[in-house]
Amino acid sequence: MVDFDRLLTKGEGRDANGEMRSNAAFKENMIAIGYSKGMPDLMTYMAHNPEKTKKIKAIFSYAGAIGGSYLADSINNVVDSLVDEDKADKYFDKIISTMCPFIDLDKLSEKFGSNYNRLDEMESSPSTAINSLTTEYRAKFIRDNKAYFESEAWNNIPIFTITGSVTPKDVPYFQESSTRSLEKYDINNDMQLITEQAQFPCDMNIHLAYVNAHHWDLAFQPFPKTFLSTKLKHPFPKLAAANAMWLICAELGLAV
Repeated sequence: MVDFDRLLTKGEGRDANGEMRSNAAFKENMIAIGYSKGMPDLMTYMAHNPEKTKKIKAIFSYAGAIGGSYLADSINNVVDSLVDEDKADKYFDKIISTMCPFIDLDKLSEKFGSNYNRLDEMESSPSTAINSLTTEYRAKFIRDNKAYFESEAWNNIPIFTITGSVTPKDVPYFQESSTRSLEKYDINNDMQLITEQAQFPCDMNIHLAYVNAHHWDLAFQPFPKTFLSTKLKHPFPKLAAANAMWLICAELGLAV
């Protein structure tokens, strides 16, 4: 939530080149793109700060984890069974290693810097963040904020959903098991989420497209290491996707 508040109250945020800017002047309409956990974080901020987010006129759920993830359910169960809540954060590397068992995070941290260089800005612990992505937690959040999600403040905003759809052969070998697990629920998944979990159940939700890209390919540049996989080059045209999002909003009169 820190980034949202900093942006909407102080006009501070990063531009398209990743440079920090301050005193940004916003136009009347704002377009929000929520990727992965960024989407439920955006929803949380909007539900708790409706006055600050009135300028948001369209939202893109770009593989956004609106309904959580069955993978987060599995990881959360591992945390609950192996360590108590007070110790969970001490084992965060091990939790992540469960998701990516063939990646040596310690060596990556030594070469490319800390994995958690903004840990001091986090409002919750890593284990709590994982819990917040469980399907039960996300469903409860929507129930607890029913008044907001049934209000005009939310239901006047179109939600454009874009989801990935891949097969186990389209993903890094260490994510094949995750993809196969999700296929039990929906063959159309991006190795992290199924289609339903990226959509908000309301009349203003529009599922724009499936794209042939896995969850990381949708947003990340090529990883600095291949980890013996050819699936970490991430060739999906992200700039073209962003341009298409802005164009559709312009055509609909939402980007004024």
